[in-house]
Amino acid sequence: MPQYRALVVMAHAPGGTPVGDLAQDLRITSSTATRLCDRLVRKKLARRRVNPNDRRETLMLLTVSGSELVAEVTRLRKAEIDAIMAKVSPVQHRAVIDALTAFCVAAGETELPSTFPPL
Repeated sequence: MPQYRALVVMAHAPGGTPVGDLAQDLRITSSTATRLCDRLVRKKLARRRVNPNDRRETLMLLTVSGSELVAEVTRLRKAEIDAIMAKVSPVQHRAVIDALTAFCVAAGETELPSTFPPL
C-alpha cells in the first residue's frame, strides 16, 4: 500500500516529486522514502531524475508502467464505487457525498473535486 500511495503522489506531479516531499506527503522518514523509491525503480514503476533547477535534489517520476498501474487501479476503484452507489437511494446520494467530503477534509486532502457527477 505505501508503494501505491507513492505512485499516486507522483501521478499528481508530472514534473517530478522531490524525494523529501514524497516522504513528507506519505508521513515517513527520508530514508524510508529512499528505500521505497528504490523498490519502485526496481519494479520499473518509477524513475529518478536530477532536478534541473537544483542538482542536489532527486525527483521521482512515474514510468509508463507506473502511470498505467495508477490509471487501472483508479478505473477499477471508480467502477466499484459506481456499483455501490447504484445500490444507494438517490435521496441518500448527497448525504454520502457530504460525509465523504467531510472525511477527506478531516484527513487533510487538499485536492477535492469542485463538482460531482450528476446524481
